[in-house]
Amino acid sequence: MRECTCLVLATGPAAARSIVGSEAIASWASSATPVRAVCLDVALSRVPCPRSLFALGVDAPLYLSVHSATAHVAPAGSALVSTMKYLAPDEHTDAGRDRRELEGLLDLLQPGWHDVLVDEQWLPGMVASNALPEARTGGARGRPGPRVPDVPNAWVVGDWTGQEGMLLDASLASAERTADELAAMLALSKAG
Repeated sequence: MRECTCLVLATGPAAARSIVGSEAIASWASSATPVRAVCLDVALSRVPCPRSLFALGVDAPLYLSVHSATAHVAPAGSALVSTMKYLAPDEHTDAGRDRRELEGLLDLLQPGWHDVLVDEQWLPGMVASNALPEARTGGARGRPGPRVPDVPNAWVVGDWTGQEGMLLDASLASAERTADELAAMLALSKAG
């Protein structure tokens, strides 16, 4: 069995803490506030209302997007519609109430969606982002890593690491920075 020379953890902070005994990762995990949400994604045979493709709630933390309007994520002529309700960090949810609220959003923006429903995915409690960038920790600039300071040759990548981007952008930016650092480190070891 060979020992690894480098470790890249592409996971959330709690999982990273369970894998590596690091005080830095433990601190990051304990201070991370996950962004939670409930989601209802529906596959439709067509878009009932092509003029209502995106909405953000002003008075409620709701979201609707017909992703298939701008991305090839459904067969031609059909639709993939995602709805989401963001939850407060300590909010207790009622799955039935939340589902009715998201179905009501669909009724409002895509009336008749039930008649063209092909399939659905209900996610009553998911992590939308592993850590909310908060002002008290410096916002995005205060996010950790990706290099783990107290474990040699260890990095963390994901939506909660690195100092740029949000969600996928943050994940890719932290992965790119890690890859650059690893490439430089491996080049030095081969030269030395």
